[in-house]
Amino acid sequence: MRRVLVAALPLLVLTACGSDESADDGPLTLTFDGSSCVYEGPDTLSPGPAEYSFTNETEEIATHAIVQITADDIALDDVQRLSETDPEWDGSPGSLGEDAGEIAGGGSTTMPDRSSEFTVDLTAGTYYFVCMYNSLENFTYGGGITVEP
Repeated sequence: MRRVLVAALPLLVLTACGSDESADDGPLTLTFDGSSCVYEGPDTLSPGPAEYSFTNETEEIATHAIVQITADDIALDDVQRLSETDPEWDGSPGSLGEDAGEIAGGGSTTMPDRSSEFTVDLTAGTYYFVCMYNSLENFTYGGGITVEP
């Protein structure tokens, strides 16, 4: 499944979601330090485009993905629990089960100690963030958001 994620990530059209609220809350950020992936921003957003930044605080090339949960019986708590307890969990949509998720954004590499700006357009649903080294090691769960009309 990791190879599928590698192939899919560079092909993504980069888009994030935002709301009128997020402009007042400041920018949406995702930060990876090699051991943690941290999302800072609102928990709930309105559908539509918004900007976000990905900061790579490691000494290696890193990347990230925004994954939409497409299965009705999976919640963000389930994803977090899997990321903490299942050694086979790799952050990919397939790690949730067949047809349980799809990549919605992310995928470009960010050089060490750099930040990159992205825009993603998310529809209503639940999403989670994952950060990783470009070698697809150290998949790290970074939290999630709900997009509501």
